[in-house]
This record gives sequence, C-alpha cells and structure tokens, in this order.
Amino acid sequence: MLTDTAKQLTKQINKGFELIGSGVGAATQIESLQRLVLEVVQSLLENWLVPRLNDFYDCFPNVELQLNASEQLVDFNQRDIHGHLHFGHG
Repeated sequence: MLTDTAKQLTKQINKGFELIGSGVGAATQIESLQRLVLEVVQSLLENWLVPRLNDFYDCFPNVELQLNASEQLVDFNQRDIHGHLHFGHG
C-alpha cells in the first residue's frame, strides 16, 4: 500500500514518462523524414525530373527533396549535396 506522498509522486513520475514517450515519438517521426539534396542541370530538371516528381513522392513519401538548378559540376567535398544529375562529360 502506497502512502499519499508516494501516490502523488507516482502520478508525477507517470506524467513525466508520458511526456518522454511523446517526445521520443515525435523525434522518431522527424527522423523518418529524410532530406535529399540534388543539383540538376536546368533542362534535365524541367524536362525530365519535374514530370516524374509525383511518382517519386508516391514511392518515397518520407523524403524531403531539395532540387537546385545548376550548370556547374559539383565538388561534393565543398557542398552539402547528395547527388548531381547532368549529361555530357564530367
């Protein structure tokens, strides 16, 4: 049998555990959203990639895609970019 003080303490501890559980659940949802950064040649972006984005998001709903149009080759050591789509030499 718990004392009145122990009962009050148990209530407060349980509330704390509920808050921790909510925080962990929210963090898990945030971590499941992945970010992908791509540099893409403008013409390839407009004519090939953009028309396919709906299919991409249907397959990968937890991916946040950031597309940057660029005509320059990418130095992956200098930029926070995951991929570069282009055609031609390089």
